[in-house]
Amino acid sequence: MGNVASRLDEAGNLFFKDQNRFSIASVTISNSRRRLLTLSPNAFPAVRYVAKRDAGDDTPIEYIQDPDVPSTAPTPTFLLRLANDDELVFNFTFILRQTPTGNVTGSTVNGVSTSLPEVSDTILNGLTFAHASNSKELDNLITREFHANPNLQNNSNVQLIGDFSTDGTPSVSVEWSWTWKPPKGPEDKGGGWRNSCSLLDYDQRTNRLNTLAHFSFWVHNSVRLLPSPRISSPNLELPVPPRSRVPSTQSTASHFSDAEITYHNIPSITPPETVDGAPPAPTQPPTPASRES
Repeated sequence: MGNVASRLDEAGNLFFKDQNRFSIASVTISNSRRRLLTLSPNAFPAVRYVAKRDAGDDTPIEYIQDPDVPSTAPTPTFLLRLANDDELVFNFTFILRQTPTGNVTGSTVNGVSTSLPEVSDTILNGLTFAHASNSKELDNLITREFHANPNLQNNSNVQLIGDFSTDGTPSVSVEWSWTWKPPKGPEDKGGGWRNSCSLLDYDQRTNRLNTLAHFSFWVHNSVRLLPSPRISSPNLELPVPPRSRVPSTQSTASHFSDAEITYHNIPSITPPETVDGAPPAPTQPPTPASRES
């Protein structure tokens, strides 16, 4: 989660239609071993939700840049990053509140006149939770697929929570949990899975699902299958011992003979002595040494 957006089309942000009517008081995320995170609003109405670890847990809280934000977005958004080392259990606490009507009711008690604002009960019919990999797929799920099949709760990405009402009380608290499981399909770009979630209620008059709250998060695929070790076939080749190279008598004699010939064929590089400054007389080229047969 993160900052609360003012519009639903702001991807990657947390959105509430009307926090005076429906809000999330807290969310705890845990696995089979321990509690990982607690998310709570900074105030009421909430401007942002703050993620905290349990006391003594110094593990850093990680975020990832939202890969689903369009290129035309003015600023990048970031999603809470979780790890799928186990199934993740989300425990929600919802709050329903009576809403003021804008009218004022006057009454007199013991001769004292008071004016109180009128309120109306909040009624949620068919409170529903739906999730998909991105906002576009989620919108298609709760509009086109819902109209094609009104029994949308049969979809694996949809869960019916129930009907709730304040019923004359100022507020009502509702506890509900949802378990995230790794999708069977391939992971998204970035090495994990993006999740867009919405809480909705059913409007009988218009026959549609209205969004009450929306949020997104990222689950990183930390459990990767390692490639199987490569099993090489046994080496059946017989080792060949290295050959010893001992020079023969003929090759040794030939080597020294060639060296001597080369030595005698090298012309002298020392110039002859001059007499009274006269240029030296030209010398004849050396006669090649003859080989003895």
